[in-house]
Amino acid sequence: MAIVAVLTDEEALAAAAAERVTSLIEASIAVRRAAHVCLTGGRTPARLYTRLADNSRPWRARIDWTQVHVFWGDERHVPPDHPESNFGMAHRTLLAHVPVPAAQVHRMRGELADATDAAREYEMILRGAGLP
Repeated sequence: MAIVAVLTDEEALAAAAAERVTSLIEASIAVRRAAHVCLTGGRTPARLYTRLADNSRPWRARIDWTQVHVFWGDERHVPPDHPESNFGMAHRTLLAHVPVPAAQVHRMRGELADATDAAREYEMILRGAGLP
């Protein structure tokens, strides 16, 4: 079921998104003992990731990060330390601040010379992840 919310500003949007994502992760862990989260890049997701990682906000402590598997919906054909890397942004704003096990962070290797090779490799990662 779709949920439509009209919010007053970007801060309200980020807070509402953090609450929704946290609730979905909690529910998935309760039912499946794991949560599979697909991240992307951009300014709006960066605000969300920052809030999820912030110790002074309620969302970080509610998530059992050891049960979270992280994937990407898209990545740029750049290395992870490049300013346009979606993985790099997610790492700086979220992953470096929460205890997700490294083996559960499944990133696209945008630094490979051939983008087709990177896509094929990521397809194999996705196929092997046993996603529901």
